[in-house]
Amino acid sequence: MFDHISFDTLAHYTRGMATMFFIIQAVQVYGIRKRNRMTLLLFVAIVYIALCYVKDIIFLSASLMEFDFMESLVSIIDFTCTPFACALFYEGISPRSISFRKLLLLYLPFAAFIPLFCLLRTDILLYADFAFSSLVSAITMVLVTKNAKRYKKCLSDNYSHTKDISVTWIAQYAVIYFAWFFVYSLCFYKPTWVGEVVYDLFSMLIWSVLCICTRHHHIIAEMLAPLQQAPDDAGQQEEPADTDAPARERNVNVKDSTDASIACALKQCMEEEKLYLNPRLTLTELSMAVGTNRSYISEYINRQGKSFYDYINAFRVAESCSIIDGMHADEKITMAEIAARSGFNSISSFNRNFYKIMGVTPSKYLQQKEEPPYLQL
Repeated sequence: MFDHISFDTLAHYTRGMATMFFIIQAVQVYGIRKRNRMTLLLFVAIVYIALCYVKDIIFLSASLMEFDFMESLVSIIDFTCTPFACALFYEGISPRSISFRKLLLLYLPFAAFIPLFCLLRTDILLYADFAFSSLVSAITMVLVTKNAKRYKKCLSDNYSHTKDISVTWIAQYAVIYFAWFFVYSLCFYKPTWVGEVVYDLFSMLIWSVLCICTRHHHIIAEMLAPLQQAPDDAGQQEEPADTDAPARERNVNVKDSTDASIACALKQCMEEEKLYLNPRLTLTELSMAVGTNRSYISEYINRQGKSFYDYINAFRVAESCSIIDGMHADEKITMAEIAARSGFNSISSFNRNFYKIMGVTPSKYLQQKEEPPYLQL
């Protein structure tokens, strides 16, 4: 039945699948394109890639297929997708840094190779275009990876959660894209139908995951806006003179603050008010509750050898242990519920932090609690 099916037929099928895939993705992303600049760049990149696939209809013409010139031209046109992908990744770790003017300036050198190749018709331009694309992709990978580390530290110092705001996946996909670029080059250095199939399937896979991750990602710049707008030294703001000193006893002045006073205020916020139960607690919110500025309380927490993220999650782990220890033998509470009641906004964060502090998983900790004492010896 399938004797007549060959790799060239399969390649045509996968090429058609990839074309429809990017068209459908463009339609789906269209609805969220105005959410932020990253989703807008995602939409632009998807549309451009879809157009690049549509232009490959030229391969359906057997007469044109015979010319190496057309194959090289198609490759040069495909290289023009590089600036759109690179801009998308860089925007993810450096929000609002990629304007369409900058994108256009980055795109023009790639586009210039098209008329040059049509005029000169030399493969030297094809290799030069490949080298230029490789250089831009490599620089993007390095910058994205470097800035991702900086943002990771920023998150750890200011947020007690990382769900949907971490940029680690962006750095990972920058590396994957760089590898994908070389896969493309290997597949089409000497075009084969097998290479075409592999390339199309791989393209659909990585771009589908990229679209999903981008939709769920929250732009860090928007979340850091309150931090940037907040006064750097709230304790130094002038206050009207009054005699109601007890009403301001928790409003610690930065210049006169001591570790003892900060520790006392933090103890009240953590142990009595249990602010850590807020799954999206930030350093700004905690500093406002304590009555000091972000810089001072951050320095105090760092002197304890912890980041803000670790500091808050230590209380949450202690809370989860308290919940587990207080459970009755016949009481059934899921780990997801324990995580939520402890202030964690994701089960993965709960499991990771619990194991980091307790040395065992939450399930193992519960199991040890339920085992008879003689089994625990």
